[in-house]
Amino acid sequence: RWDRFYDNTPMFYNNLYWSQHVGDETQQMFPDKMSWEEWVLSGNDSFSVWEDPLFLNPASGQYLLAESSPAWDLGIEQIILDNFGIQVSELKKYSSWTNQGKPYLHKYNIN
Repeated sequence: RWDRFYDNTPMFYNNLYWSQHVGDETQQMFPDKMSWEEWVLSGNDSFSVWEDPLFLNPASGQYLLAESSPAWDLGIEQIILDNFGIQVSELKKYSSWTNQGKPYLHKYNIN
């Protein structure tokens, strides 16, 4: 099968799925080319939801969950993002996402 690389089916449950693209849940993006609805109806992802996680301000790089996020009801915990990504200040200039999520439009050749 095109999207299976394991012998035993893993157990998925209490997950939060979402896409910025309206209608993605109808796309055949799950194993066996199923849509979200087909995937759930086939017995997968018990107690999981397809909802906006309600990040505080993803446009500015703030991926903290809002108090009303559906993630909390699923038992999902906030990931501490303070030490995420490139930590060495000399290397941050080579990153295309720095300065609190604001993109720098530049190109570097690193040899």
